[in-house]
Amino acid sequence: RASKMADDLSAVQLMFSDFPLVVKKTEAQGRYVEAARDLEAGEVVMRASPFAAAVTDHLKTKICSFCYSHAHEKRLPYSCAKCSEVWYCSTACREPGIVSHSQYECNYFKRMRVGKSKLDSDAFTELRLLISIVGRMIYLKQQESKLANQMSSLNIHTSSSSDGSDTNAPKTERAHTENDISLLVSNEESMNQIAREYVAEILEVFDRVMDKAIKKVYPHFTRADIMQIVSQQRCNRFGLWSKLDKCLGVALSPASSFFNHSCIPNCTHEQEGQVVIIRTVYPVPKGSELCISYIKLDQPTNSRIEELHWSYHFPCSCPRCRDETGKYDAWLNLFYCEGPKKCVNLMTFSETEPDMLVCKNCGLSKPFDKSIEPPFALSSSSSSSSSSSSSSSSSSSSSSS
Repeated sequence: RASKMADDLSAVQLMFSDFPLVVKKTEAQGRYVEAARDLEAGEVVMRASPFAAAVTDHLKTKICSFCYSHAHEKRLPYSCAKCSEVWYCSTACREPGIVSHSQYECNYFKRMRVGKSKLDSDAFTELRLLISIVGRMIYLKQQESKLANQMSSLNIHTSSSSDGSDTNAPKTERAHTENDISLLVSNEESMNQIAREYVAEILEVFDRVMDKAIKKVYPHFTRADIMQIVSQQRCNRFGLWSKLDKCLGVALSPASSFFNHSCIPNCTHEQEGQVVIIRTVYPVPKGSELCISYIKLDQPTNSRIEELHWSYHFPCSCPRCRDETGKYDAWLNLFYCEGPKKCVNLMTFSETEPDMLVCKNCGLSKPFDKSIEPPFALSSSSSSSSSSSSSSSSSSSSSSS
């Protein structure tokens, strides 16, 4: 068991080799991310490209499937001529975007809307992401098999690093491999009956579209394997949001999925197109756990707990959710952007003016109110408490990485 944990941890750590992060794992807490050195306020600690991403279904003709720019009033000028399910804002986006789309999605997207379906836009968005994930897994598995056959014919033995990794991945972290999804925790056992019925409707269409392709490459795949992937993407996906707080799509970035959730996080995440960027909110010392929020933070406690349970299948038990004094809310209010765009990401301390907070989204700055005491020591990791990548413990919640 200890050997399995070490092997698992080594595989995950490969995703973080270019960043100041260390992945840790305990039986009680599960996997989590620590600062490998002292981190400055506002420092970027990770840039993570997605394994798969999908635009919001009812906005598909207005959102570029490569850069995720949003055309508010009219259709984008370029689309896939074969399926008409993905659109692009320019030839610069269409040329690289259509390559990966053709490899992972197009043949399946063409069949996605054949026949009657009860799915609404949200369900179709989830279906698009699920098809993209499994489609890419199939492609990478096929590439791995081709490489093995070529090496065999040349009597060359491949090393463990020759794993069919995808060289189309943006140069943010090491290239994705088919095994990246298997490293994610699913929390399937916590999925309630309503969620299972919702997923079952999505899988009716998914099976019709992808069953033959899956059986050809993964002949031993069962419904349990598909449900595992469904739950993994539900627990670990990120929303891709516009600066006006519109959900443009969803993405599954395995590396960023190892950051646990907290309703009082010490990191915030933003995006550049499909790439998820994680940066510190304030200075974080070496050895501190790094946490982000999976949801909008300016919600009442009951609303946050309900959303986390529905969307990520774990009960949050972070200090803010247990607090009845309001001190955590008062502290977090300091970091909300007060600009007209009502940005959803937290403001961070300025790198050049330590008494100022800056919104990386809209550029607004404001002085930091030092009269409000933090509910924890800034040199402590107690701000990062609620886990979604681990087993439950007294200060962390159940796992989603």
